[in-house]
Amino acid sequence: MRYMIMVFVTLLLASPAYGQSGWREGWVPAAEVERAVQQLRTPLYQCYTAHVPAASRKHGDVATLRVVVSEAGSVFRVDFLEGSTRSKKFDGCLRKLFAGLRFATTPTEKTSFIQRLGFQNGSAKMLIEPPRAAGGAITKESVEELARAHHAQIDACYRTSLAANPNLRGQLLVEIIVDGARGSVTQARVVKATMQSPETEACVLSTVRSFVFPIPEQPDIVIVQFPLTFVDDQ
Repeated sequence: MRYMIMVFVTLLLASPAYGQSGWREGWVPAAEVERAVQQLRTPLYQCYTAHVPAASRKHGDVATLRVVVSEAGSVFRVDFLEGSTRSKKFDGCLRKLFAGLRFATTPTEKTSFIQRLGFQNGSAKMLIEPPRAAGGAITKESVEELARAHHAQIDACYRTSLAANPNLRGQLLVEIIVDGARGSVTQARVVKATMQSPETEACVLSTVRSFVFPIPEQPDIVIVQFPLTFVDDQ
C-alpha cells in the first residue's frame, strides 16, 4: 500500500535548500551548537535561581531564544521569542550567556538557530532542547520532507481504514496554517476529499498537526495546501 504526494505552497518565500533538520551545510554544525549550549547548563540555572523568586520557581519557566552566529563563529544577535514575564534580569542574564558563545567551526555564512529552555527546581531537571534551524522559509521541499518523514503514520491512517473498506481510494486536499514564529502548525483541515472516510481524515489531520518547520528570519503566517492521494497497490 502506498500514498503519493504532490505539494504546492501559497504565501511562499524563496529559500536555499536545507538538510533533513533544516540545518544548512555552511553553518556551525548542529552537534557543536548543542554541545556548547549543554555546557551552559550550570550558569543558565544560576541565572534562574538568582533572578526568579523562589515562589515563582515552583511553577517552572520557559525561554525560547533565536541566536544568530556570525561568519567569525561568534554570536552577534540574541532575540527572545518567548521569555520570562517574571524577571527582566533573568532574560538579560540568559541573553548575556548566549551572546558569549564562541564556536571552533567557522561557518561560511551566518548560523541562525532557535533554542528552547525549560527551567524547574534543580539543574538536572532543566530541559535543554536540541537547537532548531532558523533563517529559512517554508518551502515546497520542506513540506515534502516532513510528509516523507511522517510516511509511516500517514500510511497507517489509510491502512486502518482500508481494513474496514477494501475499496477505499481517493485524495485528500489538506490545508495547514503554520505559525512562522515557531514553525508549528496552528490549524489543519481537509479542503476537499474524493474519498469518503472521516476516520482517515481525522487521523491524517492529527499527524500533520505535529509537523514542525524551520523558523524563518522574518516569520509570517503561512498557508500550505497539499494533496495526498491514497492508492492500494497490492
